[in-house]
Amino acid sequence: MKGQMSLEMVIGLLILLVVAAVVINLFLGNIKGISTVKDYQSDLDYRKFKTNCEGYCKEGSEGALVAYCSEKLKSKDLNKNGIVDLLQTASGVWKMCEDGIYCFLIAPCERESGDIGAKECRQILCKAWVDALDSPSKATCKINELIPSVGTCTITDIYENWYTQAGFKDQQTGVKDACGSPCK
Repeated sequence: MKGQMSLEMVIGLLILLVVAAVVINLFLGNIKGISTVKDYQSDLDYRKFKTNCEGYCKEGSEGALVAYCSEKLKSKDLNKNGIVDLLQTASGVWKMCEDGIYCFLIAPCERESGDIGAKECRQILCKAWVDALDSPSKATCKINELIPSVGTCTITDIYENWYTQAGFKDQQTGVKDACGSPCK
C-alpha cells in the first residue's frame, strides 16, 4: 500500500512536470511573437508614408504629383525578411529593394487621365524638371538624385525591375537617361 502510494505520487509528479513543460513552452512561444517597439515604429512609418502619398495624389497639383513621384519610404526591411521582396503594385508584381520604395509603388494614384505608376511618374518628373531647369540633361541629373536606383539590393532581371521598365535607366545601354538625355 505504501509502495503503491509512492508510485502514484511519482507518476503524478511526472505528469505535473510534463504539463508544466508544455505550458512554459506555449508561453515562451507566444512571447517570441510579440512585436518590438521598432516593429510598431516601422508599421507606423509605413502607414504615415502611405497616407502622405494618398494625400499628394488627392491634391493633384503639379507640385503634389512631383512630391508623389519622388517621395521615398524612410524605413528599411519592413517585414524583417531581408531587403529584397516581391511587392504588389498597381502595375503588377515587382521585385523590390525595401529601401527603395516610392509612393507610386505602393499607393495607387488614380486620375481621370489614367493611373499614375512608375512610367507616368518618370514623365511627370521629367516635365517638371525640364520646365524648371530648361535642360533635359539637368533634369535627368535631378531625377537621378531623387530616384537614383531600385535601392541598395541587386535586382538583375530587367524584366522584374520597375526602375528599368519605367525608363529611369535604358535597358540596352544601362545609361540613366530618364528625360531622354544622359546626365552631364
